[in-house]
Amino acid sequence: MKSIKGKLFIQITLMVLSFVLLFSVVNTVFYRNYYMYKKEKSLIEISGSISKAYDNDYHEVNEIMEYYENKKNTFIVITDSSGNLKYSTLERIREDIKGGGKTRLIPPLLSSDKVIDSKIIDESRERYVVRDKNMQVDFLVINEKMNNGDELSIRVPLEAFKESVIITNQFALAVGIVIIIIGVIWAYYLSKRFTKPILVLNDIAKKMSQLNFEETVDVNQEDEIGQLGNNINKLSYKLEMTINELNNKNRMLIDEIKIKQEIDETRKEFIYAVSHELKTPIALIRGYADALKLDIMENPQDKDFYCEVIVDESCRMDSIVKELMSLLEMESGQYKLEKSSIDIYTLIDYDIAKFSNILKEKNINVDFENKGNIEVLVDPMKIEQVIVNYLNNAINHVDNNKKIKISIEEKEDKVRVFVYNSGKNIEEDKIKRIWEHFYKVDKARAREYGGSGLGLSIVKAVQNLHGNDFGVFNVPDGVVFWFDVEKSE
Repeated sequence: MKSIKGKLFIQITLMVLSFVLLFSVVNTVFYRNYYMYKKEKSLIEISGSISKAYDNDYHEVNEIMEYYENKKNTFIVITDSSGNLKYSTLERIREDIKGGGKTRLIPPLLSSDKVIDSKIIDESRERYVVRDKNMQVDFLVINEKMNNGDELSIRVPLEAFKESVIITNQFALAVGIVIIIIGVIWAYYLSKRFTKPILVLNDIAKKMSQLNFEETVDVNQEDEIGQLGNNINKLSYKLEMTINELNNKNRMLIDEIKIKQEIDETRKEFIYAVSHELKTPIALIRGYADALKLDIMENPQDKDFYCEVIVDESCRMDSIVKELMSLLEMESGQYKLEKSSIDIYTLIDYDIAKFSNILKEKNINVDFENKGNIEVLVDPMKIEQVIVNYLNNAINHVDNNKKIKISIEEKEDKVRVFVYNSGKNIEEDKIKRIWEHFYKVDKARAREYGGSGLGLSIVKAVQNLHGNDFGVFNVPDGVVFWFDVEKSE
């Protein structure tokens, strides 16, 4: 009885018993008043109908009175102002009032009536509850004084009401017993059904107190119990997450330290790479400048050579600085793309033409077929950097076969450009690193052609800005670099 299920079972059972008992009390105490109210209202309506018809048409009023007598089980009497009978449905009344005025009707009552209750309804109507001493039957009587002075008396027996109350109480008792039996069974089932999810919630809460968060509540209802189950699931999840977070705190701190160390290491490598790239041209410029200052040249040709070296190294330093500035601008997100529609074939032809002297000098053949007009939506200046860097990279790494091929492949909404050069494959462990700042696959050769190691980093930055892919792969006789551009609508 201390459990929720027992308490709920008792409460529901008591509620069913209370409803049955309440119905019996209400039926006994209040039904009579309600019945009398409805009957009184009905008789007043009948009286009004008869009175209205009585003033207009005698035949019509007879039909109306016969209708109410048959359908409403009423007794109707009409007398004149002297008490003489004009209409009656009671044969006994006729006997009471005939005989030359020796026996007269005392409106609205008969001589055998005993008044139990009376009430004045309005100026022309009165209501009585009487008991016929001869018949021992109670009647409800409405008496109305009509416009012409005649009096209308309508009465209805109340015996049917008493029988109705008795029958209703008997029926209520029988139904009540059935309802109580069904209610007890239903209370047991309902209490079990309602308390089952609560017991499940209690069991899960106990496991949560033991830091066991594996089980969750299966929420399949939208009421308060479902909301409670959902909240327990949320609480369990948050507790588990909090505990896991506390358990992982040290690992997270270690990871943060590692990341910080990696950032510091990357920054040091970047500074070292920049310093290393600028150290050689600075040393050459200083050395040759000192030689010019000391005037140690043996002939004018040496002086011209020294000056050329200083100019070349200055240009190389300027190129590195410009590339660094461009790269940092793009990687920091400060550069805003200025996209426009341009023909990719025309752009590639234009960039190949820039290298015409170098290609002729090195006897390199560039295979590129202009197949028509393909409009792409790009920042022309930045995409030109990609093409130039790929071409420059191919020229610097081409082998003795001297083959460079540029091809274009159309996709649904993209155009992919391939730049192939015959030559040595890139080792697989170095393919991912070639996009890093200042990374050079062959540092010795890079010095020969003046490479800074920033070209492919710029390609990566430009493609990331455009949101397009890029990459490289080896083929049996060389290397293929590629990049995507967006088609213009």
